[in-house]
Amino acid sequence: MRTLFSVHSLVLLILALIPVGLIFAPFLLSVCMISATVVALFKLDVSPLHLSFRPTSKGWRALKGAPQFWVLCGLFFFVFWGVWDLQDTGYWLSRLRIKVPLLVLPLAFFFLPRPNNRILDGLLYYLCIVLTITSLGVLLNYLGHMEAINQLIKQGKPIPLPCNHVRFSLLLVFGLLSALYLYFQEYFWRKPGEQYLQLAMAGFLFVFIHILSVRTGMAVLYATLFLLTVRYILKTRRYRLGLGLLGAMLLFPFLAYQTIPSLRAKVDYMKYDLFMYRHGHTDKALSDAGRWVSLELGWEVFREQPWIGVGVGNLKRAVYARYAEQYPDLSYEERKMPHNQFLSVFAAGGILGGVIFTLLFLYPLFYGSNYRHWLLLGLYLIIGLSFMVENTIENAMGLGFFIYYLLHLLLRFTTTEQKNARGVVGK
Repeated sequence: MRTLFSVHSLVLLILALIPVGLIFAPFLLSVCMISATVVALFKLDVSPLHLSFRPTSKGWRALKGAPQFWVLCGLFFFVFWGVWDLQDTGYWLSRLRIKVPLLVLPLAFFFLPRPNNRILDGLLYYLCIVLTITSLGVLLNYLGHMEAINQLIKQGKPIPLPCNHVRFSLLLVFGLLSALYLYFQEYFWRKPGEQYLQLAMAGFLFVFIHILSVRTGMAVLYATLFLLTVRYILKTRRYRLGLGLLGAMLLFPFLAYQTIPSLRAKVDYMKYDLFMYRHGHTDKALSDAGRWVSLELGWEVFREQPWIGVGVGNLKRAVYARYAEQYPDLSYEERKMPHNQFLSVFAAGGILGGVIFTLLFLYPLFYGSNYRHWLLLGLYLIIGLSFMVENTIENAMGLGFFIYYLLHLLLRFTTTEQKNARGVVGK
């Protein structure tokens, strides 16, 4: 039978459009995720015209042997924690809508016709190119309006971007690691000389992250590189090279502060913000003060019901009630949810729910010793470290970044035995 479209070409198009949707168009991101699900579950033949269900009974049995995929669906069902005492239906429905990809994408990626490793690495290459071109555009805009933008940075505002600045900075860190991974893999699309382009993109993204001056991105960058370098030293015993790299990591921030105006403006703002917070100021214009207040209130909510939590749907209601009691001068729009994904999870689910969430989150990393693959480990470090200072997966871009590239790398590093099991569905 002939299909209406070349399924492999359609899958490649969908996967190529996802990073564009992450950066520029949340609507496109939603369309890609819906399309991936439809293509994974249904097959349309035109000779004769027939719509059939793609996964077979063998495919479903193969899925049982790939828990690193279906266990991620459990993160979606965490949204139902506390639904038996739901008090804020609107907030709960918004969480449900945002977390739907956690339910459908793991299944969709498992049943999609699997691209080969060369294509999967090519998509990482494509991500690096998209990030580099986007960053060049942002840099040119910054250079053209440097004085005005630096003044905004001194007021706690980010450099203008086409998307959320924190999530974009995390995506840049992953793009940097991906470029290094391709370089060490000696990957090229047309000519071997492209490896130097990959190294150049990694260097540019490293410098640009400092120009962007998003604190979360920079902290995650250095922490991730530090931990991966320590891992490299322990595995290879190349102590001189490793220590040299660690020394360069210690030196570069000081050089960057002296030479990059946007970074200097951000650091000066942080000093001012911290000074004001220590002296009891929680003004709405102070970014860090607002973060610390949100953490304090989130901790109070956790202590209210430490074992089972207040429920995912009731978390915002509980946090904002404390704002009303302790900071009545802050308007509803100026109040923030706790800037810590783990704190939000434990406040909503208590110790019991928080432990379950953490185990589900970490399972794909440890299943089959996936932590041996340093790029997958790097992605987990990026996301896990960001959880300490952000509600990373509480918006579409953050969740899309996490689930898409986790599934991408799970496909890339699937073992031979798992590939043979998936062979019954990847057609």
